Amino acid sequence: MFKGKVVIVGASNVGSAVLTKLLDFQLASEIALIDLNENKCKGEALDANDATSCIHSLNIRTYHGDYSDCKDADLIIITAGPSIKPGEKPDRLILSKTNCKIMSSVMSEIVKYTKNALILMITNPLDVATYHVSTQFDYPREKIIGTGTMLETFRLRRIIADRYHIDPKNIHGYVLGEHGNSAFTAWSTVNVAGLGLEHVDEYFHFDDKLDKKAIEQALVNRAYDIINLKGYTNTGIAMVA
Repeated sequence: MFKGKVVIVGASNVGSAVLTKLLDFQLASEIALIDLNENKCKGEALDANDATSCIHSLNIRTYHGDYSDCKDADLIIITAGPSIKPGEKPDRLILSKTNCKIMSSVMSEIVKYTKNALILMITNPLDVATYHVSTQFDYPREKIIGTGTMLETFRLRRIIADRYHIDPKNIHGYVLGEHGNSAFTAWSTVNVAGLGLEHVDEYFHFDDKLDKKAIEQALVNRAYDIINLKGYTNTGIAMVA
């Protein structure tokens, strides 16, 4: 287990999912959760903390915190800010103005307590928010990381794996560019367990050839399909009151 402290800024859907994974993979010894909605934040922290009583779980201290908890944090994960709502224009870039204001509020508090912690950005539009945080504050730029097109890469592997009915961990390849509608697949990097794409359909006896354009469109649509199906919004706001 990573014997360190993690602070999560934003306690809504994404923040609570991050908290769950940190606990599942035992990636910290202490986790502080921050959100302007204190009751929601306290509830998420209490719920997660109770789960550490399970015999298979380590006793990871999880609690509702504030920005002073950043002082000795090893990692700060920023998930705060609204996401695209069902029915809105399917483009994360429309969130730029609102979420950059939220990032300014969050970072203004963080820099009061630390310039040493690694900051992991998950807020959308991801690359815009990461650039904003990296350039507008006196914080070491090498310590600010965005998750980039990692999610698109995972989705690419899942989509191709579903076509051939195999484990997606046997699909290798990467999506590059900006997280969002302009991301693109680096098809030269894609293979199935080392077998080049030009041979995969023949190997699996597929008459119809892999439609790269359809897969790229599915990548763009996947996030918005999920939003519309789940009615999902990330309402975790960590702005200073």
